[in-house]
Amino acid sequence: MLLVGPGGVLVVDVKNWRSAPETSGGKLLAGGEPRDTHAAKLLAVTKAAEGAVASLGLPPVAVQPLMVFAGRRVDAGLGRIWLLGEHEVGPALLAERRRLRTESVRAIADQVVGPFAK
Repeated sequence: MLLVGPGGVLVVDVKNWRSAPETSGGKLLAGGEPRDTHAAKLLAVTKAAEGAVASLGLPPVAVQPLMVFAGRRVDAGLGRIWLLGEHEVGPALLAERRRLRTESVRAIADQVVGPFAK
């Protein structure tokens, strides 16, 4: 899912795992099992979104990868990936500082969504 708003561009991957997510030594785990492939896929999609916003002159930091975990309480980081539980995501996003002007949000959304609409 892509969200574009005043806080920037969020590339969101929602997970509903049986086991709670954990981070250890820069790795993503759930129930002791490695889940790094999920992080790698999210980062690959994030890179594509960065390319789309770069054509508008925005820096890559305007794009944030985010994993949201259904039924979990999480607020952690894994490298540049933000890990949030379903209850933390709303307040965290509302607390984000404004990076984009309101009039820019629509143009950026059109540019970013284009490559993913296929």
